[in-house]
Amino acid sequence: MAVPTKDAALAEYSTNFKTLGTANPTNFSLTAAQMTSYGTLHTAFVTAYNLAKAAGSKSKALVMSKNDAKAALLVFARDLYGIISASSTTNENKTLIGVHVRKTEPTPVPPPALAPLVTLTTVTGRVARYKLADAQFPTSRRKPLNAEGATILSFVGANPPPANSSGWKIEGQTGRMTVTVQFPNTVTPGTACWVTVMWYNRRGEYSPACAPVQTYLQIGPVAAAA
Repeated sequence: MAVPTKDAALAEYSTNFKTLGTANPTNFSLTAAQMTSYGTLHTAFVTAYNLAKAAGSKSKALVMSKNDAKAALLVFARDLYGIISASSTTNENKTLIGVHVRKTEPTPVPPPALAPLVTLTTVTGRVARYKLADAQFPTSRRKPLNAEGATILSFVGANPPPANSSGWKIEGQTGRMTVTVQFPNTVTPGTACWVTVMWYNRRGEYSPACAPVQTYLQIGPVAAAA
């Protein structure tokens, strides 16, 4: 929304702007001098507009006079509109005088600052199960603040690479606090297998990844924590 450009809408907008701005210019971050100048331009336009639209009037001279007055008014009206829009004028006063109130951008919500606490609970054959927890509140069963869910990655081998490298396999995402990972049938029993997990927020931003949690396939229930 900005200063209207159609004649009738501009006349209505400008009349309201002049009335309020002249009565209390400081309420709108303006000065009396600015509103005096505005009033002169407003009166010139409204007078010319009324003459041009008078019944039976088809004078090109009157239309031209109206257009010239309108152009002059628009330049100054837009300047004052910009001043009010960028000022600390209250939203209520901006609305009253016809200035659009900009929507406040939502504050970005960062991902959790801490990596998940990941505990390996059981290993049955090639299936490993893990419990996730908020590292700040380990006894809570809830995800940490700002976490929409968790991304799970796995690695098979003796030495896992850094969590942000391409060596990890993405197992998926979950909003639950328990995770099941089934390792491939091609993995030799007794091979070291690893899982790392990171929280993500609504914008797809990630927390740090937890330290890789190690297990060995087909060796029964094991408990460990990252």
